[in-house]
Amino acid sequence: MTWNFYNDAKNWTKPRMKAFLEGVEGDDLLLLDYFCDRAEIWRRNDSYFGKPFIWCYLGNFGGNTMMAGDIADVDKKISVALREAGPNLVGLGGTLEGFDVNPVMHEYVLA
Repeated sequence: MTWNFYNDAKNWTKPRMKAFLEGVEGDDLLLLDYFCDRAEIWRRNDSYFGKPFIWCYLGNFGGNTMMAGDIADVDKKISVALREAGPNLVGLGGTLEGFDVNPVMHEYVLA
């Protein structure tokens, strides 16, 4: 999960991220861009420098259980990612922090 790049952004500079990710040869690494509905980390580091990653919808950060979600914003972010992230964007995913919370948004993202 790329959460560490977001949570400790001041220490995860672009050169540090690149050195860390390039320490794994080839495609033996699959990254989850954990929180793309709020912070698309792939944009800050040249799409993970060619390493494969999955654009993930979190939606219920901290296990919040409200029915909320901005379908138009998520749709726009997914469309842009599919167009601009490059061939190493290998899929869409969900990083749920609670089960059975917001089936509408998860169905939209994963359908």
